[in-house]
Amino acid sequence: MKTMKTGRHAYKVKVIFLILFTFTACTHNKKVSELNTIPSTPQPSSTAEDDYVLHAGDKLEIKFYNVPELDEEVNIRPDGKISLQLIDDVKAVGLTTSELDKILTQKYAKNIKEPEITIIVRTFSTQNVYIGGEVNSPQLIKLHENLTALQAIYMAEGFKETGGLSNVLILRNSGSQKPEIVKIDMKRVMKNKEKDVYLKPYDIVYVPKTPIAKADKFVDQYINQIIPR
Repeated sequence: MKTMKTGRHAYKVKVIFLILFTFTACTHNKKVSELNTIPSTPQPSSTAEDDYVLHAGDKLEIKFYNVPELDEEVNIRPDGKISLQLIDDVKAVGLTTSELDKILTQKYAKNIKEPEITIIVRTFSTQNVYIGGEVNSPQLIKLHENLTALQAIYMAEGFKETGGLSNVLILRNSGSQKPEIVKIDMKRVMKNKEKDVYLKPYDIVYVPKTPIAKADKFVDQYINQIIPR
């Protein structure tokens, strides 16, 4: 898996994200296709840089090692906060799961000796990803816990024969003017030689036609097809 930054077409890519956000808001009630059988894939990468940023409406499972009576599931309220036992309300929106874990650990240290806390996002708020390019059914797909790029492609009814499996791209909002492009070799993923990638809210998974030379060519060809010069 390769992670690349590109600033050459930052403005146009930002517009793509805006289009996706708008389309998501208008279609969040639309039925999402389900995948009956998803083939097993390698365990996806889960690193600190991929830590999920929490949103209002997310459902969290908070587990306390050796203090199971404090375990509970909570929804992040519209005001961005969560309510837990023994401590005051805590703002969760905008934090990563690791950052929230650190805050809760500090707060519970006043009541529990050496607290060890695990936070699991069980349900995401209404957030989608888009699967496009050389797949049989390009569409928005509702993001759920631990959805990977390959799983999402199968939910879009799989690759077309013309799909370039070795050059699948994820277009991701990096929070800056330079969007992030993640390149995945799905042939290697399906052979358990490369890790799949967990998707984040509003990711665009693009399967190019084969062959594609490099990510810049995708930006030139695909983005310009959507946004006229």
